[in-house]
Amino acid sequence: MSAPGWIKVHRALLDHWCATEPEALSVWVRLLCEANFESKKSMINGCLIDVERGQLVFGLDAFSKKSGVSVSKLRRIISMLESDGMISRQKTSKYSLISISCYDKYQEDDRQNAGKTQAKDNQIAAPKEVKNLRSKETDHSSPDGDQKQQSKKAVFRMMAEKYMELIPEMPAVDIEANANGRETKAANFYAKHKFTSERWAAYLMAVRECSWMFEDRPSFDGKVWKKKNFDFLITEKCYLGVKEDRYGTS
Repeated sequence: MSAPGWIKVHRALLDHWCATEPEALSVWVRLLCEANFESKKSMINGCLIDVERGQLVFGLDAFSKKSGVSVSKLRRIISMLESDGMISRQKTSKYSLISISCYDKYQEDDRQNAGKTQAKDNQIAAPKEVKNLRSKETDHSSPDGDQKQQSKKAVFRMMAEKYMELIPEMPAVDIEANANGRETKAANFYAKHKFTSERWAAYLMAVRECSWMFEDRPSFDGKVWKKKNFDFLITEKCYLGVKEDRYGTS
């Protein structure tokens, strides 16, 4: 458990994907609050371990009870935070040791930096997506720039390539096949839900938790439900099912 006191939270956190999911925002802030401000030893299951600054001992069940977030949803959120590079985990059979990425950047120690200017302090940002927020707003050549300025083809290609990289178990996308129709559908889906490349990757990682999407399964009428593909993932039905945690893992 971290020492009593306060943490720094930049207002730019409101522009991060966490802010679109109240439970994800709650989990992220609680992780920041529970992370050690100073390194110390902790007794866990009869063993003495070093918990460094910016780290915390994490257990799904215990954290779920404290946060009020269900275990299944918490597992998905932690996976998304990890895939976005906001945290890293060292797992054991009984607990995980979570490290907040760039903790020193978010929670700079004023005792060691009293001479720094307020302008420098204001550069301490929330998760990594905020780091280049201004440049993303003006860099229209990037898939994370202004949606109106982006090429639909570039957005679709980025989405398809990231999909094949992170979910190789699903059918590959022929990027050139039916290009116009797919490009428009994919780009509209990306823009509607205000995706960035990081949020798109986090969505794909959440899909990985839905194991039933990767299987051919018999239906009640004797037919077979085929495993899902890229086209299914860019539907409103799939997006809401994953976001609202209605698809689960079975």
